Amino acid sequence: QNPQNIFTSPGIYTVEFKNTPNGQVTGSVTITVFPKPDVVIAAVPASGCVPLNVNFQNNSVVDPGIQVTGQSWVFGNGGSATGPNPSYVYNSAGLFTVSLELTTNYPSCNVTEVFPDLVNAAPIPVAAFTTQPAPPVACNPPLTVSVTNTSTGTGPLTYNWNFGNGNIYNIPDPPAQTYSQSGTYPIQLTVTNAGGCSATKTTNVTIGNPVPDFNVPDTVCLGKDIFFQAQGPAGLYQWNFGPNATPATSNLFSLNAAFNAGGNQQVTLTVTTPAGCTGSVTKTIFVEVADASFTMNPAY
Repeated sequence: QNPQNIFTSPGIYTVEFKNTPNGQVTGSVTITVFPKPDVVIAAVPASGCVPLNVNFQNNSVVDPGIQVTGQSWVFGNGGSATGPNPSYVYNSAGLFTVSLELTTNYPSCNVTEVFPDLVNAAPIPVAAFTTQPAPPVACNPPLTVSVTNTSTGTGPLTYNWNFGNGNIYNIPDPPAQTYSQSGTYPIQLTVTNAGGCSATKTTNVTIGNPVPDFNVPDTVCLGKDIFFQAQGPAGLYQWNFGPNATPATSNLFSLNAAFNAGGNQQVTLTVTTPAGCTGSVTKTIFVEVADASFTMNPAY
């Protein structure tokens, strides 16, 4: 009286009811069986170095008679998203399984597909080294600098050293370098792992005394505050504004000073770096005095 039937193939089926097996059809009903949605996704890029930003695309094949009402993504590391084409950033290394659930207007057509190890986020090595002396600084050449490689990462690792003096090495521990002229030489180490992920560290070799500087107008007014600020390398600062200024001296990085006498006044800035190297600069400033006096004739 009330039969059940399982339709195992997609299609349109007409169910007929007869009073007798060979009798006249007294009623019919049409049953539409849709194919299950075929869940297809793409991950672009599917591999790379962390942090890895992956754009996911839903390329699923869905029968036109089925309406997709929801899309739920799980990215394999605790992250999730909704929508057709989300983006996700993997900040840790590993192989990640991604799944997509499609919710439709027909509960029997809902489907979830799991894609094992779809995304490969490769770790980035740590480029690191120490120098001797540390920091590699000298007031006068020559300076010999040796390096100790302390880089870490999943092997095998390859190394590329550039010592800023024309010498390049592709070995873990290159020989010491002697710098015979004043200047700044960047020591750069790039470390690359088997996954093609790289990291770089740079340390500057500095030889020579500091060259400080400051900007100030060539002409200033008597008694007016003038702003002074040191430029150039960091270190200990010593300003000398002369006996006709307030203040006469200072060790601040920046300050205001005023001159209480007219004519040419000299300002000297001396900088001493942490390595004990000293440099100075002196500039002459003309202090103009505005004279508001007048005479009259006759004077009585």
